[in-house]
Amino acid sequence: MILGGVAGAVLFFLRQLAGSGQWRKGISEKDLNLLKDAIVEFNSDLVEIDQEELPLLSLKQKRRRLKRNSRRMLAGTFQSIYEENLCSYAVMNYQQGQHLILVNTTDREFVYRVKSTGTDIYANGSHVGILNTEGNLTHPINKDVLATIDNRFSPKHQVISKGGKNIASVLNPLVKYEDHERVFHNLELENEDKLILLSLTFLNMIERTQ
Repeated sequence: MILGGVAGAVLFFLRQLAGSGQWRKGISEKDLNLLKDAIVEFNSDLVEIDQEELPLLSLKQKRRRLKRNSRRMLAGTFQSIYEENLCSYAVMNYQQGQHLILVNTTDREFVYRVKSTGTDIYANGSHVGILNTEGNLTHPINKDVLATIDNRFSPKHQVISKGGKNIASVLNPLVKYEDHERVFHNLELENEDKLILLSLTFLNMIERTQ
């Protein structure tokens, strides 16, 4: 009876912790809420990234710098080649190149805690993995490599692979490109690949266009 009570209390605690977001190690909920406030006006205008819209994503963006509670941020949207807003984002920079990034689509929220040793990636509250400086996305617990992104500076397109299979090539923002160019090329996705693809692509787009 006592064991059941303890188990129930632990389960309740974990649920409360997950709901509050405090389990996201190293992430200030206060700062995250400031980022959410910075992009709230963009969210009502977002178009769903469905099977038809996904290949239309471009590096076109509208952005601005703003200040909330003495914290400086960058906020904006990335658009399709037809200038539809597909995702909103906000960035807060810390010292030593560390920063916190929030990205919203119509159905997902991505949070990135960027550190010098790697980036923790969360999607809709779940810890997707840790992206290291070599471009390997590893499982947060068993450290298996879930996916990789070519993080070299020079290629026109960066290959993203999962399970040893190339699932897409993405336009490298560091190389000269035209506004009408699409981000994604050679898309070969299974249903479960989309979350990984967007997790890596949004981070890459934001970090390489700041």
